[in-house]
Amino acid sequence: EIEVEEQPTGSISAGVGVGSSGSAVSTAIAEKNLFGKGVGLSGNISLGTEKISGTVNLSIPDFKNTDNKFNFSLYALETDFTNSGYESKVVGSSISTTFEIYDDFFLNVGGGFDIDKISANDSATALYRSREGTYNSLQTFYAVNFDKRNNIFFPTDGHLIQFGQNLSLPGVSDISIIRNNLNGSVYHALTDDYVINLKGGITAVNTFDNK
Repeated sequence: EIEVEEQPTGSISAGVGVGSSGSAVSTAIAEKNLFGKGVGLSGNISLGTEKISGTVNLSIPDFKNTDNKFNFSLYALETDFTNSGYESKVVGSSISTTFEIYDDFFLNVGGGFDIDKISANDSATALYRSREGTYNSLQTFYAVNFDKRNNIFFPTDGHLIQFGQNLSLPGVSDISIIRNNLNGSVYHALTDDYVINLKGGITAVNTFDNK
């Protein structure tokens, strides 16, 4: 005999933040089982005194019966530092696929493109004024995940370690960089209703042309 207990697959959240770098109001919506097929769709918007951002993410498991996950992301970010005299607008998207290469080891491979427009006024420093312009970036990336969580959607025990690299391709990107990321997350259940989750990460960025 099998007993099945229905679980919610969608969530809506909202928040308000206030700090020395400004204030922000944010909201997010997520669905982990769209159309009952395990399709994940999420989006979030953050409206701040200095930053406005929005993101839409889509993930399709077992894409075209390949046992691989298809991922798509679309994002936009506007930053306006009035005190520093400059403004930045970034719009971009990425596409990737995720598959298991060994027990608990997953590889994510993909590419993306973004446009970054920087504007500066007379009150900006000479450094910011020298950066003014529009920058295009064509990227390729990969990430390796070691996932020992007991549940992907609602983990209560285990850990997740991720290492990845992002390369802005020389010759086709206005600024060529390589970005290295290392992230980790640990889960531990205190009771049936409370779970502790600790996360940390480090990122290093290097350029090829001293820009």
